[in-house]
Amino acid sequence: MENLINRWNEYCIENCSAEDQVLYNDEEAFEILGLTVRQVAEAVKDNSYNFDHKWVSLDGYANPRSSNDALDFIDLPLIEMEEWLDNIEF
Repeated sequence: MENLINRWNEYCIENCSAEDQVLYNDEEAFEILGLTVRQVAEAVKDNSYNFDHKWVSLDGYANPRSSNDALDFIDLPLIEMEEWLDNIEF
C-alpha cells in the first residue's frame, strides 16, 4: 500500500495538485497541508474528518478529510492511464 501512496503523491506533485496528496494523519500533515484549527473543527463537525483515522487529504475546497483506507483518496484509473500513456510512442 505504501508504494501506491508514494506513487500517487508523486503523481500529484508532478501534476500541480499537491493538495490531493495522501498523508499520515499527524501534525506533520497539518503543516504540509496548511490546515487551520477552524478548517479542522468544521470538518469534524461535518463528519469528514476524524483525528483517529490513519490518512488525511484535502477535498476540492482545501478542507481536510480523513479515512482509514488510503484508497478512498487515490484515483487508480488516473494512475493506470498515466502508466499507459508513458508506454505510448508519439
